[in-house]
Amino acid sequence: MNFQAVSRNKLSMPLRHMLESDIPVKSPVLDYGCGHGKDVEHLQNQGFTAIGYDPHTGNFKTINPHRTFKTILLTYVLTVIPDKATRIQAIQAAWGKLREDGWLIITVRSNKAVESSRTEHWKSYKKGYLTKKGTYQMGFDNQGLWGLVAEALNLTRFPTMKSKHHRDYEMLCVQKNEFSLKG
Repeated sequence: MNFQAVSRNKLSMPLRHMLESDIPVKSPVLDYGCGHGKDVEHLQNQGFTAIGYDPHTGNFKTINPHRTFKTILLTYVLTVIPDKATRIQAIQAAWGKLREDGWLIITVRSNKAVESSRTEHWKSYKKGYLTKKGTYQMGFDNQGLWGLVAEALNLTRFPTMKSKHHRDYEMLCVQKNEFSLKG
């Protein structure tokens, strides 16, 4: 399976919307699954302390294991992971790098966006599709994203959070300091 990041030369739409809204993006920022790092570069140019991590691009492979972050972005990461257990591991790994007062901001492609991008060359695979390029694409609705996050973090209720629905994506922002574990 190809985990090649989409190459783009501008800021991602979700980050642009975050910075124009009341969604809390505060330094230091970790872009977990940053692809080629365009959002990291933009954040740095805007005065944020930001670093990227992406094991599949060859550019950003390591994070200091003791470093924590006030904001962690998981932008389209869960969309390209076909295995639910691996999606859960990604959420848990990001959560583990978050400061106690920090925000985890997860953005996934919406069901509508995936379906509108689909061509006859895409093949059904698990709960999504394998594209002609060999990449995986899975859309989410808001409820599905919330459920996955609740399962990954073992939540009985959601902490302070914000969510945003856009025709192309679903976004969930969860603050760590108010979460409740099951049991």
